Amino acid sequence: MCKLQVMYDLYMSKIEQYKWFCSVDDDTYINIPNFVKMLREYDHDKDWYIGKPSLNHIYSVMEHKKKKISYWFATGGAALCISRALAKRMMPLCGNGEFIKRGEAINNPDDTAIGYVCNYLLGVPLTSIPEMHSHLEPMWQIDPLDYHKQISISWGEVVASKVIVIPNRLSIRDEIPQFPVSIDPTRAYTFHCHLFPKSDSCRKIQDRLGALPDA
Repeated sequence: MCKLQVMYDLYMSKIEQYKWFCSVDDDTYINIPNFVKMLREYDHDKDWYIGKPSLNHIYSVMEHKKKKISYWFATGGAALCISRALAKRMMPLCGNGEFIKRGEAINNPDDTAIGYVCNYLLGVPLTSIPEMHSHLEPMWQIDPLDYHKQISISWGEVVASKVIVIPNRLSIRDEIPQFPVSIDPTRAYTFHCHLFPKSDSCRKIQDRLGALPDA
């Protein structure tokens, strides 16, 4: 929560320069062109809470250890965004250390605390984006023909009753050239070079890891 508080306060100090406040886990791959295209479909001057829930049902938690409440929240593993208008509405509840208090009220981490504020306290619905994926939706579940449509991909997948996270596996139907798992266990390099094979970033990856094998 301390990190989220710093991020939010920094955004609010520069809010007129930026239309969106977005939070993304550092082990998540973002397809930037698709990400920007998606945000442009929404009006930043209206209340928008955008992301992907990690559960297929509403989340329940105890508020102040006394009252059971329920709300939807977007998982940070898939990335989430809040419009500038909504960020302003959140200020009395989240600015200057108040975000930490919101997390303490439900004794939950930052992404659930954002949902608590946006969906429960302010009544803003979560807009779910199917093309955003956390580690709860591994890459092998995505049709390779649809890779280019995706916005976010997490680095691994959860197994063993959500206890262990293992490196990503591409679909068994996927015949795209791949870097060896030994040097690309998350498949992020392979995924990126599949999407942007002629980009400077892919060339740098190939220089460092070696050229991709032929398909």
